[in-house]
Amino acid sequence: MKGSAWALRTPFRRQWSYATRMPLTDRPRLLTIVSMAKILIVDDDPDCIELLSIHLLHRGHSVVGAKDGPAALEAVALERPNLILLDLRMPTVDGIRVIEILRGNSLTAETPIILMSAADKEFATRRLRPDPIVRFLEKPLDFDVLDKTLVELLPAPAL
Repeated sequence: MKGSAWALRTPFRRQWSYATRMPLTDRPRLLTIVSMAKILIVDDDPDCIELLSIHLLHRGHSVVGAKDGPAALEAVALERPNLILLDLRMPTVDGIRVIEILRGNSLTAETPIILMSAADKEFATRRLRPDPIVRFLEKPLDFDVLDKTLVELLPAPAL
């Protein structure tokens, strides 16, 4: 037999759904052992979920992904996230409807939400009721602004 056989595995190219999380062994070793917050990322674009997951995992958060509104509602019931990053425009159930459903449930009424969209802020705020724990970030996301918004919405970790 001549030559070599080899395989290349990348740790971040995975199919994300509400029930899958990156195994602890794939996370960078510089992270703290205890995660800061559990964050649900809801977006119909798997690349967006992947990119946000990498960023949040590097910040010490645990991440759950959902591909649409119904999967997000199921994930919220099963996972109880501390914060939700939610795309505005999705098929089936859009982000505004997901927020309305979550706010109608006493268990999720106080969950902070960051609504994300490439649509302008005015479009989103016309459809959204005023809510002190909902923020809007325009896509493409500025990670510095995202980090500041997370600090603003999440309680400080207990030391």
